[in-house]
Amino acid sequence: MQFNLPKCLMAGAIAVACSSAFADSFDIKVSGVIKPAACTPTLAGGGTFDYGNIGTAALNPTALTLLDVKSDTLTITCDAVARVALKGADNRAGTGAFTSAVGFFGLNVGANWQYGLGTASGKNIGSYAFRFKPGTFTADGAKVDSIDSANAGSSWTSSSGFLASNGSWIGSWAKTGLTVPVAAKVFTGTLELQAAIDKTSNLDMSKQIDLDGLASVSLVYL
Repeated sequence: MQFNLPKCLMAGAIAVACSSAFADSFDIKVSGVIKPAACTPTLAGGGTFDYGNIGTAALNPTALTLLDVKSDTLTITCDAVARVALKGADNRAGTGAFTSAVGFFGLNVGANWQYGLGTASGKNIGSYAFRFKPGTFTADGAKVDSIDSANAGSSWTSSSGFLASNGSWIGSWAKTGLTVPVAAKVFTGTLELQAAIDKTSNLDMSKQIDLDGLASVSLVYL
């Protein structure tokens, strides 16, 4: 027996088949990962500034003695473009020998920017300061200016490159002439340090005195 479907029914079946074979919509998907940059600071010389043997004859009995300026190269390398700052902490807090400014690097550096050199026979030995020397730093090869902030980055001012020993200030870098932290993958420049020994009349010079300064410098991501 032979059945003949009406032409109109066959046409409807074809229309249904076509609508199922060809989609009338498409999807849009968005993916990705927001990942904070990771940066690594390194000092070429390892971070030890050794004054070696200091003869007592080289020290002043009635005034502090400034020792030579020492320097090292700091490099901060990031795995992506980042804005960073640095914060200091004195691991020998309370052992600074001076309560007033000292002429580190030919500048008047206040007590808040000085770090302690430890104690000997119950006496504070001296202090030191370090700074990220202005004019030596680059960000991805471009020269940058030193800036710092006393309010965790809410505002910035030009800087001499020092870090407060109590962590109350942070330091960073900006494009020349600006005071906004610059973003880069590689920051590099000179860290310089200078120590001062208290007048020997305040110290027990009958015994060996070991300088024992220790500071931590931490990265702050902005």
